Amino acid sequence: MTKTNDTRVEAILLRTKWVEGKAIQDNIKYLSSIRLGRIQWPLPRKEFWLKVWRALDALALPPDERMRIEEKLKTLVPQPPKIVRGSEAGIRAKLKGTATKII
Repeated sequence: MTKTNDTRVEAILLRTKWVEGKAIQDNIKYLSSIRLGRIQWPLPRKEFWLKVWRALDALALPPDERMRIEEKLKTLVPQPPKIVRGSEAGIRAKLKGTATKII
């Protein structure tokens, strides 16, 4: 039995080519995944996006293609707030006193 919040959003870069009138998809690169129930939380989104950025860096795509991919992903998984994009130590310092537990 799968709980609703255990469903994952997976980001996989695919290439579609047509062979004899049929679309065939090839996996180019797995980018990242996140549990659907955790998309609302900044730190899981940060982990998702760090993996995406590393994977895209490894592909060395042209800037316009990379931006197109990132814009499409943002519609599914928003980027984390800027406060969460820094180092873990920086995050803890900025959030000190505002949260009792950082996941």
